[in-house]
Amino acid sequence: MLADDLRLMRMQIAVFRAQHMGVAPGYPDCDPDVAATEAAFIAHMTQSSNADGATAAPGTPGFRYGPYFREMPANPVNAKATVQIIPDGASLPASADDSHGYVYRPSTLTIKGDSAGTDENGKLFFDY
Repeated sequence: MLADDLRLMRMQIAVFRAQHMGVAPGYPDCDPDVAATEAAFIAHMTQSSNADGATAAPGTPGFRYGPYFREMPANPVNAKATVQIIPDGASLPASADDSHGYVYRPSTLTIKGDSAGTDENGKLFFDY
């Protein structure tokens, strides 16, 4: 289930970027010169937005994009819906620590489940 959720999230992140002048979700007002935040990422994914990345409730006139999710999905392994933002230029963690639902680096569109452990085939959840 985590693998499917991540596949859907990656697809919706790519759609957002395509609709917002090549800027990934998470940068406030789609300004890549401003540090990305968890609040901006969740708003970009769960609210409607305009071309400049401002967000509003779904159905608000002038905000024709999204929402991409009805709500931020909880990681099915650790039940957390929080997102650790990895700043531009910083490395992704080497492994999961279960402190968040997800780990996301907007500069590379990388999102991973922050879940320690392995699936029934021995694959690390963090490697999905």
